[in-house]
Amino acid sequence: MAECMCGSGLNKYALTDAAGIFCAYVCERCEDERRCEFNPAIFESGAYAASGDERDIDEDEGLAMTSERPTVSVGTYVSGGTWRTDGVYADADTAKRMSPEVGRWIQRGDDWHSEDGRTIIRRQP
Repeated sequence: MAECMCGSGLNKYALTDAAGIFCAYVCERCEDERRCEFNPAIFESGAYAASGDERDIDEDEGLAMTSERPTVSVGTYVSGGTWRTDGVYADADTAKRMSPEVGRWIQRGDDWHSEDGRTIIRRQP
């Protein structure tokens, strides 16, 4: 089994929501922090668990609160201009902490690039 990207050295596993939709790879050390990056209602049973459709989460459960939604994504360059999204995070600082293998980050406009140019943190639309 592969190690978690948080740098803990622990084995990673898939964090899924109540509908079984993949959210992120986590370990015992970073799961709580990663869960905080998502609307807590997606981890509870109810209409959303059955459908997987965010429209089934009541407004009073917090979906409308943009501060709880991820605002940046981390991607890795694959080839030919293709990027793979590795995760979404609440902010750039969290994304950098969750990508310890990168080392040094360089800010270019609103984006953060790894020194080798293979990883990018980009603001979500």
